[in-house]
Amino acid sequence: MVEEKRMKLKEEHYCQKIETSLLYRIEMFAMMNHITIKTLRYYEELGLLLPAHIDKDNGYRFYTMDQMAILHQISALKQIGMTLEDIKIIQSLDAPHLYLLKKRMIYTVKLHN
Repeated sequence: MVEEKRMKLKEEHYCQKIETSLLYRIEMFAMMNHITIKTLRYYEELGLLLPAHIDKDNGYRFYTMDQMAILHQISALKQIGMTLEDIKIIQSLDAPHLYLLKKRMIYTVKLHN
């Protein structure tokens, strides 16, 4: 009986999923990523990076740590010469690597001509 109770407690402990994402206000998220608030708002306007939550009462925008990866992807793609329009297309694709290969071929042809 005690063993059954112990097993049940262990199962409950390991099977539960707990949401642990912290929300960061736009100012803090911008500072953490060395970009401006204006840039984050622009990315939101373009649909590149939407806030995880917008407070209905005061309009404050909040982001999560998970969204840092998206922001870093945007920055990396910009650094290699992709436009924000290209990045939006890449984000919408199931196989973005094919689009990137196509773009690479176009750039290669332009370089050799």
